[in-house]
Amino acid sequence: MAERPTIAFRVDGSQKEKWESAVDDSEEYDSLSHLIRLAVSRELSDAYETGSSQTTAGDSGSLGDIESVLTRLDGKVDDLTEVVESVESTVMANTAVSDATVTAVYGELPTSLHTAVTPREIAEQVGVSKQEASIALAQISDSNAVNMIPNEDEPKYWREE
Repeated sequence: MAERPTIAFRVDGSQKEKWESAVDDSEEYDSLSHLIRLAVSRELSDAYETGSSQTTAGDSGSLGDIESVLTRLDGKVDDLTEVVESVESTVMANTAVSDATVTAVYGELPTSLHTAVTPREIAEQVGVSKQEASIALAQISDSNAVNMIPNEDEPKYWREE
């Protein structure tokens, strides 16, 4: 996902209230950000000028409607992008365990297939939850430092020296 810059500016409280009221009173705007993006877009495209020699009044209205829809869609895509990035950050934060836990789990792994252990067994040895042990094992597995063999109930892990 391409990162889009954030632009912030300050306005008087009364101005913000006027803008928020315009959003609430109109079906054209999805949010305050959408109102601002649309206004800037219209300003830059001279959409506020009337009597342009390049378009007829009917064309101007149609183009304005299309521009409004496209700007609204762009705003929704921006909003969705922000939500997805927030979810990605939350997921990444919630699925990682500390380096100390990873080190402890790695240190307790047996070095033979014959003595391979389940995440539950490793969790008991290290003193962490089964979920934390599973996450640590997954993190270690990403670096190919751990071997895993499927088992009936839970996979079993070991490391090679």
